[in-house]
Amino acid sequence: MKRYANVQILKKSAASRGSKLRQQWLWSALLVSVLCLLLGAAGFSQGIATGSISGTVTDPTGATVPGAKVTVVNTATNQATNAVTSDSGFFAVRSLPPGTYKVTVESKNFRTAVLDKVEVVVSQDLGLGSIKLELGQVGDVIQVEGGTPLIETNTAQVTTSFSTKEVADLPLSGSFDALALFIPGVADSGDSSFSNSNGASFSSNGLRGRSNNFQIDGQSNNDNSVAGPSIFLGNQDALEEVSVITNDFGVEYGRASGSIVNYVTKSGSNDFHGSGFEYYEGSFADSHANEEKNPVFGFCAPVNPAAGCTPVQKVPGFVENKFGGSIGGPIKRDKAWFFFTPYFDRQRAAGSPFASSSFTPTPNGLTQLAAAFPGNPAVAALNAIGPYAVKAGNPHISGAVRPTLVSDGTTSATIDFAQVSRNVPSLFNDREFTGRVDL
Repeated sequence: MKRYANVQILKKSAASRGSKLRQQWLWSALLVSVLCLLLGAAGFSQGIATGSISGTVTDPTGATVPGAKVTVVNTATNQATNAVTSDSGFFAVRSLPPGTYKVTVESKNFRTAVLDKVEVVVSQDLGLGSIKLELGQVGDVIQVEGGTPLIETNTAQVTTSFSTKEVADLPLSGSFDALALFIPGVADSGDSSFSNSNGASFSSNGLRGRSNNFQIDGQSNNDNSVAGPSIFLGNQDALEEVSVITNDFGVEYGRASGSIVNYVTKSGSNDFHGSGFEYYEGSFADSHANEEKNPVFGFCAPVNPAAGCTPVQKVPGFVENKFGGSIGGPIKRDKAWFFFTPYFDRQRAAGSPFASSSFTPTPNGLTQLAAAFPGNPAVAALNAIGPYAVKAGNPHISGAVRPTLVSDGTTSATIDFAQVSRNVPSLFNDREFTGRVDL
């Protein structure tokens, strides 16, 4: 018995070790999956959701400077990207996420040139032109003033970018595709779009509305069944910019011949930042609440029953609340960052009046029925579960009252009948959550 007990203990111990090994394997697989997801997210945030910086480095005589070191630093994250000028003094730094950068140019026997507040936007190459170095020691620094060129000479691609401030300030109500309508050559396609719409259906340079290509962070966001965007975003605090390319696409684009609309989401930085907002719209101040309406001549006052003026129903109530925010910051400074946004849209509408096609006893008719047929189960049911027993939508008489003779075979009575009308409430709830991790 004692040996048996020992054997059982050994088996249990082996099973326990096997269970621990399986748990360790599962946790390892989960960890690898998360890392792959994070690395994939980092890869997705680049690609064609990026911009570039280029220029030429020269000396005081205008001769090119080969082998100069160019360092481009994102001021929000301290991420640095290095490049070296070619034999012709040219450099290009590709795949830069949109943001503000500091460009430093160093070369032996020359003073270091620094360009601050260099803005990079998606799908555009920022040409800095000729950066002239001055003779001196490498440790000496000279600030170089430069501006963004009005015309992009490095490509024929026509790109229009809308910044996060423009996206937030323009009264778009979450319909960010409508930004394309601000661009020359883009027109509202109206009922001829035959595709999904996130607030606007448009045609670019005379092409079909279904020829547009929609992206989020450079990844396809197209509905492959009916065209148009597949995923709608309503939170302006989630967007860094909206980029629209209208013609002469670069080789990295394809799929469609119309415009390319690219939503670029925000990323975190080395500092914690957050925001919050709430938009309210309601009908409490709407007019026409107490006017009278003539069924033939329209609105009239004062009430004149002889002329057919009857009180107008109060304007149906409507309330919409859009609220949300954002939070972003470092997971590890200079290495990894996160950004998260929640967004909610709640609509409550009383709805338009809906009248029944059949006639039912009016409230006065129900009283007449109870008096004429006391104890009748059908009359009791009408009072308990009839149209006027359901108070939702404010049931009321619609149209003219028609007195009708009612009989149970023994007793007869004239009862008021009419159509019943009510405002059927309409509810809408939208919840959006976006998250992003950059490495």
